[in-house]
Amino acid sequence: MRLAVDAQNVLTDCQGIGRYVRTLLRLFLADPHVEATLMVRAVVPLVTRHRIAALLERGRFATASAVPRAADVVWHPWNGTFFESERPSVATVHDAVPFAFPSADPVRRAREQEPFLRTARTARLIIAVSQAGAREISARLGVPEERVRVIYHGVAPIFSPAPAKGASARGAGYLLFVGNPMQELKNFALLHRAYRRAWEAGRGPELVVVGGAADGFEGARCVPAIRGGGASRDADGRMSELYRGALALCIPSRFESFGMPMLEAMACGTPVLAAATGALPEISGGAALLLDADDEERWAEALRSVAGDGALRARLRAAGIERARSFSWERCAAQTLAVLEEAAR
Repeated sequence: MRLAVDAQNVLTDCQGIGRYVRTLLRLFLADPHVEATLMVRAVVPLVTRHRIAALLERGRFATASAVPRAADVVWHPWNGTFFESERPSVATVHDAVPFAFPSADPVRRAREQEPFLRTARTARLIIAVSQAGAREISARLGVPEERVRVIYHGVAPIFSPAPAKGASARGAGYLLFVGNPMQELKNFALLHRAYRRAWEAGRGPELVVVGGAADGFEGARCVPAIRGGGASRDADGRMSELYRGALALCIPSRFESFGMPMLEAMACGTPVLAAATGALPEISGGAALLLDADDEERWAEALRSVAGDGALRARLRAAGIERARSFSWERCAAQTLAVLEEAAR
């Protein structure tokens, strides 16, 4: 199969989508039946190619600045279509956030929504990362269900329930939040209020934030060493240590179409407290403690419980490890290639 891939952000996207794309590309490029062209709009193409090859630890690919005419199928993995082509295409839509939480600025709103609308118009098939995500795609973008395929992410072996290594885990016994605390849909403000309500005068465990500055949230500590990680191969190792050192991962999000930190934490044996929204109940499969995204009092109670109840943490730990075993990047790659082949036919 002659596969063209939008690889424009493969070196720079440090969030979950970047990890997804890099992981699948490594697996695709190891498949002798795949002839891949990675599309980048590079100023110095040869230098960019060498950097991508080093990052992916694979060199068996071509590069181009546009879709090759000989391509059998094009994969657009970045939440929208950014390279125009008449070749059959498949797009992965990870979420429909610009529609669920549209910008108040009409110019910005149109700019953020257009790549999704272009995908809805042009993609032969669309990959959703959960059943909840598939429903969002159909509802928000008007895409018929028969054009949507659901493929779950996997979890890397480095996310395992090994003991945390003290110093690298930055101390044990903290509550962990992964994401941008200033992003409305992540709902960090609710978690922070619940945390302050659970322990007055700072007597509780530390609240550690990974993924952005928590300006204005008193008592929350950011971990700058991991901020913006993900394009680096050792970032996963640093994140796994942070998961293992935590009392619990807290996900109060108002919507998640998958929840990669949830899966990684469960694989590490870290208890998870999560909002009962979007795909979080689907992905957790009963292995997380689910809470109303707006119930500050219930979150405060749950934080106190998970910090003080070793038996509860043990139950959540065992359930999470078992649930995470059902997710595989190899299966995700094989299913994605099958969808690409289906579109090419």
